[in-house]
Amino acid sequence: MKSKAIIFGIISIFFSTVLFSQYSIQLTDGTKIETSKYKFDEQNQMFLYKNKRDKTRVLYCQEVFSVIEENGNEEVFYRCREEGIDPTLEQFRDYLQGHYDARDNYKAKGAMFTGFALGAATVYAVPTIGLSTLYAPALPTAGNIISGSIKIKAKNLNISPEYANNQCYIDGYLEMAKRKKITRTLFGTSIGISVGIASAIILFK
Repeated sequence: MKSKAIIFGIISIFFSTVLFSQYSIQLTDGTKIETSKYKFDEQNQMFLYKNKRDKTRVLYCQEVFSVIEENGNEEVFYRCREEGIDPTLEQFRDYLQGHYDARDNYKAKGAMFTGFALGAATVYAVPTIGLSTLYAPALPTAGNIISGSIKIKAKNLNISPEYANNQCYIDGYLEMAKRKKITRTLFGTSIGISVGIASAIILFK
């Protein structure tokens, strides 16, 4: 109850002391949040920011790597808690750069095509082998699990020579590439199922 009162109090103060500009909040999971308003409450180690719907959201300090202002100035909040175990500031910066580059450059086209084929095939395969339609999601689900479990090899990625031997960068790139691969497979599956159903209706009506 006390913590809720603290958060409410911070939010109440937020609107009178907030900074007005454009900021990019970089999270430790590689996510970037663009906001025009934010406030860091040092006492409670919390961030308050406005999302795109103009609603106030809260982040804890350990979730935030840094905040970059519109003019390029950066304030870093990441702290290496255990030296030799946690990444250093520069290592974590390289890791996040790998995230961002994979988000922009890794296309995962093969995963989308695989998902599409699985989705379309499901529509025909399930009734053909005499299974109940309740089992329809099983084939694409199994395919997505298999696709997500296949390890992406760094040598197959178009990584800049500048980072070719930077393991922190490579780890960040691979993690984001895996996320995109799973997302594209799911996206392709949903399209495949839709196309399969539409074609089945046309062929068998």
